[in-house]
Amino acid sequence: MKIVKIVITGGPCGGKSTIVPLIKEEVEKLGFYVIQIPETATQLILNGIAPWTCRSNQEYHLYQMILQMEKERIYEMAACSMPYDKILMMYDRGLMDSTVYMNDAESEWVFNQLNMDKPSVFNRYDAIFHLETCAKSHPEFYSLENNPARIETVEKACAVDDKTIQAWNQHDSHYIIPGYADFREKADAFIKVLSTYLKENSYIC
Repeated sequence: MKIVKIVITGGPCGGKSTIVPLIKEEVEKLGFYVIQIPETATQLILNGIAPWTCRSNQEYHLYQMILQMEKERIYEMAACSMPYDKILMMYDRGLMDSTVYMNDAESEWVFNQLNMDKPSVFNRYDAIFHLETCAKSHPEFYSLENNPARIETVEKACAVDDKTIQAWNQHDSHYIIPGYADFREKADAFIKVLSTYLKENSYIC
């Protein structure tokens, strides 16, 4: 069994919710069973647990990262029990995404609480795929309407996108998918990059 674990990340309104179903369909054609792990931050915020409802920002992100790790553990345990030769696990954001919303002191405190560091976080995932926010290339398409947990302005979305790239840029397999006017074009670009990655690492022939 081969289990490939990838993170799909990016700035706000990067197109994850639109593109991921298209990616799933194409990857299944390559012989993979696909497991999608939903975004933890949205799950918490929409259910009343947020940086502004917790005692501090760093404590919120500690809880978010603990839940993220537990979700990853359960999903990976389940994957190992499945009768498939190849499984692709697609994480809607990973642990390093929390650092985008913390300062250095807060991040250090959280990592100390978890007894983790950047290399140990990077080792959890095989590859990182960053979907650039449309706020950079096509700000006229930027919207807060399709995600009730999204609160960033266009300017803030661009800054978050840059910080997200910086958070993951030391990972050995870090890919950036630029913005496109059409999400189908962006999905096709993502599929091409992902397929090349899978082929180069001998996951597909």
